[in-house]
Amino acid sequence: MKNNETSSSRTQFDFGQIGRRTPYSVPEDFFATMEADVMKAVKTADRETASAKEKKRTRIVSLWKMSLSAAAVAIILFAVCFEAMFPQQPTDEWQDVEESFAELSANDQTFLMDVYQADVFLDD
Repeated sequence: MKNNETSSSRTQFDFGQIGRRTPYSVPEDFFATMEADVMKAVKTADRETASAKEKKRTRIVSLWKMSLSAAAVAIILFAVCFEAMFPQQPTDEWQDVEESFAELSANDQTFLMDVYQADVFLDD
């Protein structure tokens, strides 16, 4: 019977009797303080976000500076070590020509000397 009474009371419930009253209640200044609290939290979050972005940007700039400095030092060290490993010996300009001339056959050397002496544009 109890089940039967519960089901009949649910069907006989009239929403029109409730009216427009809400069953919930809040303190008088709840919405005003909530708005102020939300605005304060947003401003604080904006400051923290801006601060975090600035810190991240500063970190990235510092990383780039360190990377470029390390690259410059590496290039300088490479140049110094390369120069130390392979020193350039001063050479005479004509030394290479004389060595090449010495490697030619006797006939080729004679031909070049004849052409050189017959050249009208070369002055002795």
